Amino acid sequence: MKNYFKKFSIMFVMLLTVIGVGIIQNGNVANAATVGQQLTQPENGWRRYDDSDSRITSINVVSDPGRYGGSVSYNPTLKFYGCKIRIIDAYFPSGYASNTIVTIDGVQYPSYSCIGSTLYKAVVFEKNNLSLGVHIVSIKNGYADAIDIDDTGKLIPYNESIILDKSSLDLKEDDSKQLTATTTPAGSEVVWTSSDESVATVDSNGKVTSVKEGQVTITAQIKGSETKATCDVTVALKDEKPPVDEPAGDGNLYIEMVDGNIKQAQGLDVTDFIKWFKNRDLDDNDNPIYKIKNAKGNVEYLVHDKVVAFELR
Repeated sequence: MKNYFKKFSIMFVMLLTVIGVGIIQNGNVANAATVGQQLTQPENGWRRYDDSDSRITSINVVSDPGRYGGSVSYNPTLKFYGCKIRIIDAYFPSGYASNTIVTIDGVQYPSYSCIGSTLYKAVVFEKNNLSLGVHIVSIKNGYADAIDIDDTGKLIPYNESIILDKSSLDLKEDDSKQLTATTTPAGSEVVWTSSDESVATVDSNGKVTSVKEGQVTITAQIKGSETKATCDVTVALKDEKPPVDEPAGDGNLYIEMVDGNIKQAQGLDVTDFIKWFKNRDLDDNDNPIYKIKNAKGNVEYLVHDKVVAFELR
């Protein structure tokens, strides 16, 4: 009986050892970490890249000895080949990222918060089952201490760019023209600004509207990055049309009708006639009939739509 229990104990210990080896490999817990837990080293099947890797672009890199690799990056963007990704960051009780948004290949995922009990080197985001291939990832309103991807994948240099269809633009006052930005990656959000809105403004779609004479620089910048392109805009004075002398006062007015007849109006207030003619063009509710005295001294009534032209002699 003693030998039986001894053999059983040995077998039980061996079983625990086998299970332990299956769980603990190379000092790492295999496939156990979940979002919110600390993960100081990548698990089996994963490879870790520090945020300082040159293939990861960001707005700012902050030194922090408590971080993996001693730094953390704000609003990073990266490109990788693989099928899964983890973002490693930290949790703090307050004053830290509370609305971080991750976008993968243009698909925005639900935001997450890093507010909680202090915990460094934690998994704050995970996405599995991506198609095996190249993916573009951007992190907004938040940080990344490190990035874990599948160990069969790799980081790829991320080339972000923006190009405008015009490098210079000439406008007259009170004029507008469209600028178009082409970005890499395609579909990146673009922020438009004017160096002097008293000269020209630009809307969120790149439409430039002139205000007054002068020069201004229009800038298109990929949101959340330092990548930008500019267009130099010159605004010139609007061409002034020479004033047209209009007949005024009283005189003999010769009025051509649609049927070819010429009506002669004597002693007519020309200014008043022209005012009536113009106002009727602008407003159909105005009186369509105008009274004149013809060459024989008889009263006639002109219908606006029947008048072709008139001349003062």
